[in-house]
Amino acid sequence: MSHLPGPTQSGIDLRVVPQPFYRRNLPHLQRDCKPHFLTFCTYQRWTLPDWARTVVMESCFRANTWTIDLRVVVVMPDHVHMIFTPLIDIDEVRGVFAGADHEKVSKELQRI
Repeated sequence: MSHLPGPTQSGIDLRVVPQPFYRRNLPHLQRDCKPHFLTFCTYQRWTLPDWARTVVMESCFRANTWTIDLRVVVVMPDHVHMIFTPLIDIDEVRGVFAGADHEKVSKELQRI
């Protein structure tokens, strides 16, 4: 018969409580020369019109070869999935996508 472990000698309870959904704030790790999977969402999961999704796609293609080695990008109505190998620090890569194109879309949608 299988059971969950109880408290250890140090007094720390090791039992895992099942949760239907949770978010974690994991550290952002970068492994050089390894593909990264990145997902980012629109604010409050707003649905972007077609022209805005095109701007996002073009931004990803522009970043290819000078900040990332882009393997695949999928632009959905309210989020984006990317697989890429960073050519610069990962924090700088995120900044590329939060730059001028972000402001352009927000301004056109009158959200800033």
